[in-house]
Amino acid sequence: MDPLLPIVESANPHFARFGGRAAVERLVTAFYAAMERRPDAATIRAMHPADMEPVRAVLVEYLCEWMGGPRDYSARH
Repeated sequence: MDPLLPIVESANPHFARFGGRAAVERLVTAFYAAMERRPDAATIRAMHPADMEPVRAVLVEYLCEWMGGPRDYSARH
C-alpha cells in the first residue's frame, strides 16, 4: 500500500456491515496463510514473489472496492 495515500473508509452500509477493511484484511491473511501451508497450492504460490506483502495489499484494495468499499484499487491501478 502506498503510505502517502490515505485509507478512506466507504459510506456503503453493506461494506461496513460485514466489517469493512478490517474484515477484508483478515480474509486475505487467511487466504495467503492457506496458500503457504497447503501442498495443493504450491504451484500457485511459486508464481508469487517471496515477499507477499505487496500482493496482499493489492488484493485487499481490490476486494474492498469489489465489495462496495473505497475505490482505492481503481485509483491506483
